[in-house]
Amino acid sequence: DPAKENGPLSEGNWVVLQDARDQNPDENWWKNLTGKKDPVIWADKNKVELVPFTETDTQGRLEKFYVFGGEGDNSSLRGINLAGDIDDFVDKFQKSGKNLVLLVKHVDLNINNDVLYGGFILKIGDNDKENIWGGKISKENGTFIADLQKDLVTLGYWISDADLTNGMLCNGIIDIKTKGAITTFQRENNILETGILDLTTSNKIKECLSNPNWKRPANRTEKYGDFFQLPPSPYYKRYFPTYDTNGVIIDNWGTKNTINMILNCASKWSLKGMEYFLVGDISLYNGGEFRPHSSHRDGNSVDIDSSIYCSIDKPTFNKQTSLALAKLFVQYGAKRILFNCKYVIDNCNQVFSCIGHHNHFHIDCKDIQGTNQEKYECNKCALYSTCDYQNKR
Repeated sequence: DPAKENGPLSEGNWVVLQDARDQNPDENWWKNLTGKKDPVIWADKNKVELVPFTETDTQGRLEKFYVFGGEGDNSSLRGINLAGDIDDFVDKFQKSGKNLVLLVKHVDLNINNDVLYGGFILKIGDNDKENIWGGKISKENGTFIADLQKDLVTLGYWISDADLTNGMLCNGIIDIKTKGAITTFQRENNILETGILDLTTSNKIKECLSNPNWKRPANRTEKYGDFFQLPPSPYYKRYFPTYDTNGVIIDNWGTKNTINMILNCASKWSLKGMEYFLVGDISLYNGGEFRPHSSHRDGNSVDIDSSIYCSIDKPTFNKQTSLALAKLFVQYGAKRILFNCKYVIDNCNQVFSCIGHHNHFHIDCKDIQGTNQEKYECNKCALYSTCDYQNKR
């Protein structure tokens, strides 16, 4: 009985919600019950809002619902939970011979809707521009999905194409990439992985955002120790990212040293006014074999590409800036770099030639023996004929 929760029902504090006629075309039962002609319900205007009873609404809204139904002189107003209880309740209600009239949502005035995204359960296909939330077109206006995307980016998750948009495009649409971000967040916080923003997930995001000491949890791999996902950044893009069927990026996981090396080098490179580089494969989510690579298994390797810095087969290649980038990676933890530019090899002790490494840096962040495959030095160099390096191969 809401009167017991919120005080006596009075017209000053309660607002009329209607109507029930679509579900109960016979108006006489209501008139007999209430003495009024129109089917209406008085409800606390600060506590409730009308939610039509459809499958979408029971899945698309959060918090507590009240169900009002009745027949003859028998009426009921009951509080039920959103989860599995609602189907059982409705089934029992209908079997009792009563008519289900409407659902009324209990609104918690203490909810911060900027964090809880309008109180909707958001899922793939929802769209701010079209006011579609919880799978249904709403009369409300809002940026609930864009707000969610901004928060996920703040927490270090990829919410859009990693190669085309840096993974940071907050476009107000839940597509497979944003679903992947939600799924990854749920996985890392021991929440059922659905890719749907439910109440538990919303509250956890709010908790993480409000904690200044929060850090993304590690994925504790069975064989290779703690792995971390490379977060999105304006200072680099991905190339050829690999996703699973839930939109989760699975090829950019590595040790803390590897991830920090990439982040530090990218930010320092940007501060020098240099064009961003591309980050390729690191390791799979749990490590292990990563075809076609013979390495990239333990989170200690990463591929870096750029037509200017890392591709001797491109006419835009610049050996001086390539050397500067290689030395920067060494400064922040690179132990070995495989790359086939003779100039860079001779001027940086950690760089070695290797078959297939004319178009990217392969970087290892652990001590590993390096030997030159000299026949590949300068191989496929687009600038070989004009290169002024005296010791070119």
